[in-house]
Amino acid sequence: MDYEFAVEPEAIASSWENFRFVMSLFGYSEGRLISQFPNKWFREVYQRASELSEVELSRIEVGLRSAKDEYKVMKFSRPYNSDKNWVDNVIFEHQRNPFGGVIISNKVESTTSGVFSIEELEKNKISVANQISANVDSIVGALHSLLRFGDQIEFVDPYLRIDRGKEDSSSRLLIKRCLETIKEFGRCSKIVIHYKDQKRMPTIRHIKYRMTGISDFVPDGTQLELYRWEEKADCPIEFHGRHLLTDKGGIFFDGGFGRNEDNRKYTLTRWSSGESLERMSAFLRNELNQGHKLVEKGLRIYHAKEPELIDRLVS
Repeated sequence: MDYEFAVEPEAIASSWENFRFVMSLFGYSEGRLISQFPNKWFREVYQRASELSEVELSRIEVGLRSAKDEYKVMKFSRPYNSDKNWVDNVIFEHQRNPFGGVIISNKVESTTSGVFSIEELEKNKISVANQISANVDSIVGALHSLLRFGDQIEFVDPYLRIDRGKEDSSSRLLIKRCLETIKEFGRCSKIVIHYKDQKRMPTIRHIKYRMTGISDFVPDGTQLELYRWEEKADCPIEFHGRHLLTDKGGIFFDGGFGRNEDNRKYTLTRWSSGESLERMSAFLRNELNQGHKLVEKGLRIYHAKEPELIDRLVS
């Protein structure tokens, strides 16, 4: 999972050096996100920074724009009492629903763990888990923030099967759980699954007639699309390992999405928005595609409707 941190505006805006240091720790590629707490967090940081020199203020202003463009700060929609100060709000909220960590300007007396001053943060860089158990709960947890905030979501797994079958039930369960997360937050309008053309993998037409029940889990207003690919020799992204790619960031697993094994571990590699979008481009279906060739028509699934074959991958 990506760890949600609360960062006190006064702490990060105390100097350009502190701002740059703290921001370097965040982003999807780092496995940490700053919570937009409160909703006017950007404005409060800028207001605090206005007390600095013009040069530092200008740098922080540019840094705030970059942080927004690079999705380092995300709105988790936590409650905030405007009658109280930021520290009182964050301590209360941290006790109610813990953040991954809290960064403040000065250490406060609190029995709650996970509260750091910038000085403590510099001495003890907060670690992020890069290994998870190969089970559905852990995989969905690792994907959660990408599923929550992604407006474009694509799975890449050569062996991911969601057609009905006892041996593939964990794959179906994983996709259902992912769709439930997307439904809860309601951002994404299309989820795409790419898989590889090889022996023992079903054709699109085969899946079309074995998708009973899966359409009920597709959120209303969202569509699920499946594509079967033949890998070219000069493919820039091999069908090896498994990816979740979104417009906000991406994640790579060194094992399949369809496993459900508590004793097995997966190693994660995280990508920024730009890195993820670069990989997504390898699967655009058109005549100029340089990576993969579609074997047959794709399949589109809507909520509570019969799946339909489609001719083109809509960008």
